[in-house]
Amino acid sequence: MTDATGAPGETNASIEALKRLKAAESETEAKLRQVREEGSEHLKQLTLSAEESVRAAKASAEREAEATIERARSGLTVDVAALLKVGEADAAKVGVRSKAALASLESKLLDAVLGEFRSD
Repeated sequence: MTDATGAPGETNASIEALKRLKAAESETEAKLRQVREEGSEHLKQLTLSAEESVRAAKASAEREAEATIERARSGLTVDVAALLKVGEADAAKVGVRSKAALASLESKLLDAVLGEFRSD
């Protein structure tokens, strides 16, 4: 059923080669789809993981900032208390000196204000 040139045998071989090629192409396309799907899913998981890492880092930074602010407030409270104590001590010293200065000037002030009304 083949002629002397062998054409039908070659045709069958060509058809078989085309079938194998088509099967290989279909298999490659299926593998490519599977790899794409797996890659897409992996990318989604990486995105979710990255977003979670960003949220955790942000929360950590916020906690650290709040702690730093609280430490600064505490330090400021101590500094303000120390300044108040020094200011109160200085005010007390000025007050004592002012009282002494006023006491020494009392007779002069009275003379200046009441001078002409005083009897000599």
